[in-house]
Amino acid sequence: MIRFSSEAASELEDAIDWYLSRSIRVAGRFHQTFSSVLLNIEADPDRFARIHLDFQFARIIGFPFICIFRKKPDHLQILAIAHTSRKERYWIDRE
Repeated sequence: MIRFSSEAASELEDAIDWYLSRSIRVAGRFHQTFSSVLLNIEADPDRFARIHLDFQFARIIGFPFICIFRKKPDHLQILAIAHTSRKERYWIDRE
């Protein structure tokens, strides 16, 4: 099971809104690519590299975003949908 932090959910919504304001087609591609990333994370979270301690990340291919997550005992927690030009590790204190 995957759960989003409120901040990650907001970041995802902001990214989709930004793409929607420019191109419905690109927004759809972003959403589809992100959905595939989630399926890959859920299917095999151990295949993704660690970025810090128990935090892992998955690239959203074709877009300047990464999905930061960590494994919890009963779920996978999405902590951030981070734009790659943002300050590094701004999400580190998120629960």
